[in-house]
Amino acid sequence: MPEPGQQERTPWRLVGLVLSLAFVFPSALLVGYVLGWWLDKKLGTSPILMIVFVVLGFFAALVELFRELKKLAK
Repeated sequence: MPEPGQQERTPWRLVGLVLSLAFVFPSALLVGYVLGWWLDKKLGTSPILMIVFVVLGFFAALVELFRELKKLAK
């Protein structure tokens, strides 16, 4: 039985944790792209904000990747 506060490390839980990363990167980039595209359309700054938000989405995905890797290392 795992200690309080720790989750049991079953193989399926680890597989789920790793596969979740397959959705984090594309979704973060897609949200950044759509938000930047919409703001560019409203403000007439094409393509500056789209590029900025895609880069921010990429860095947000990297932060989430490091968080998940930290969970795997424990």
